[in-house]
Amino acid sequence: MYLLLNKHTLHSLFWQIVCVWPLFLLLFLTLGSFWFIQQERQTNTFNSVKVTEQPDGFIKNATIHSMDKNGKLQYYLQSEHAYYNLQQHATWLEHPHILLYPKQGSPWKIQADKGWVNKNAEKILFQGETHIKRDQSTQNQAVHIATSDLLIMPKIQIAETSKAITLTTAQIQAQSIGMQANLKTSQYHLLSHTRSRYVFTQP
Repeated sequence: MYLLLNKHTLHSLFWQIVCVWPLFLLLFLTLGSFWFIQQERQTNTFNSVKVTEQPDGFIKNATIHSMDKNGKLQYYLQSEHAYYNLQQHATWLEHPHILLYPKQGSPWKIQADKGWVNKNAEKILFQGETHIKRDQSTQNQAVHIATSDLLIMPKIQIAETSKAITLTTAQIQAQSIGMQANLKTSQYHLLSHTRSRYVFTQP
């Protein structure tokens, strides 16, 4: 079956398209901009936070001790200097380091150039050159992870980053872009562009 359109119909259809397509384009751009902004907000939640010029307070050699429900030390956070802002309910750290204590094995030691802590210390962002280390014990192997912009959730002992990482143990060296690490179980999810090199030792 063929559809026959006369000159008048084609002319009318042309002007309908000309009048309507800018509305579709505007709708597409609006939805696209909204999606992009949401993605940027989600990705840069912590990177967008900056130290205010006039903080409300200053602490030298600031420390935080957190215990679990059984009274056992869960983590220890220390910073050379800490600046806090009451309006944003946040604290900025200089040269911070944190010790995370799993139920078994050696504690995790994480240090960085600077950092940021939210109100309840449920989320901590370490920025700049960041190192995650764990000494060898009878229950765990030695681990060293080098990265930057590391998000730490100390109460559940989860750490993650979207930046490049290098993970080194006695048997392996792995590189990746992005990582999610469960420090309770020593399980690491390397997200993309992963390369590994195995080291075989003589028996």
